[in-house]
Amino acid sequence: MILEQNEKYYASANTSKGFQSFFPEIFDPDSLEKIYIIKGGPGTGKSSLMFKIARKAQDAGYHVEYFYCSSDPDSLDGILIQEKKIAILDGTSPHTTDPKYPGAVESILYTGAFWNQEKLIANKLPIMESIREKSRSYRLAYRFLSAAGEIAREIQSIALQNFKIEKMKKAAERIVQSIPKQKVAMQISTRLIASFSHKGYLANQSFQEKAQKVSIVQDHFGTAPLFLNEIAGLLAQNGHSFVKSHSCLFPEAYNALYLPEAGIALQVGEKDARTETVGKEIKYINMQRFLDKDSLRENKEKLRFLKKCYQAISGEAVSNLKDAYNAHLEIEKIYVQSMNFEKLEKMIRSISREIGV
Repeated sequence: MILEQNEKYYASANTSKGFQSFFPEIFDPDSLEKIYIIKGGPGTGKSSLMFKIARKAQDAGYHVEYFYCSSDPDSLDGILIQEKKIAILDGTSPHTTDPKYPGAVESILYTGAFWNQEKLIANKLPIMESIREKSRSYRLAYRFLSAAGEIAREIQSIALQNFKIEKMKKAAERIVQSIPKQKVAMQISTRLIASFSHKGYLANQSFQEKAQKVSIVQDHFGTAPLFLNEIAGLLAQNGHSFVKSHSCLFPEAYNALYLPEAGIALQVGEKDARTETVGKEIKYINMQRFLDKDSLRENKEKLRFLKKCYQAISGEAVSNLKDAYNAHLEIEKIYVQSMNFEKLEKMIRSISREIGV
């Protein structure tokens, strides 16, 4: 399933269930020809290495998928050069990756080989202090995200009172039945389009940008993931290929689907000028059509209160992700000052030659 050039995704996410990594299925050594796993500390050039090789690959005309860090959307966790079936990824915590087929598929790139260990030893105490602060902040962030998830589930449970499930299922069936049968074998893959980060909750437009037909599922009460899961199940039954993105609040469910063969995207969202792209067919599906209005009216005050609680608690989660990010920056400063980046550049040139970009 070849995707478009310069696509932006996440391979992991900060969710109500903690940190969720999809590295094993996205960077699957059974389906790729070559995987470079980068090991090394923060600030040792892992993200820069991936950016530079990705740009070289794009300049050479290859399609590149960029997988951004779920906590820092300005940094990379991995890249995938589709035509060459080559991936380069950050194999350090929290998405620690080790070779499954050492040498045959995966190779280790160690950026720690280029640091001055004496400088790091001299800064041992500030490194340890910042790492502890980073861990503490992440721990708090995940506690708040868990609480936010519980509130979101309570809002959803109220909305599901007298939910018109058969009506929803019939709507899902109509959508799937309108999609032409595909002639190639079915493939289901994962590309995350959203995560909580130090910049807040971020959701990108990658699926929408690629699709010719876009359906925006408008959702105020957390019921849209049920609808998308229903559609995904029907797509699989009918042999359709699709790409799924998992929800951060309900990780077992989806917040977006993309059908490459049909050029169709379905994504939870609201009316947004960015989706009103010339040449695209935009439809809106309001989940309130499946809800019981009397139940919503009866629980109006409770829902308003819960939404305020959700905003406050998810805001605290983001605040702690910011604290973790700031601690990470302090660690990076020390490692950057201890690195020999000329040697890193030699590694980048060597890898570029090896993969032919």
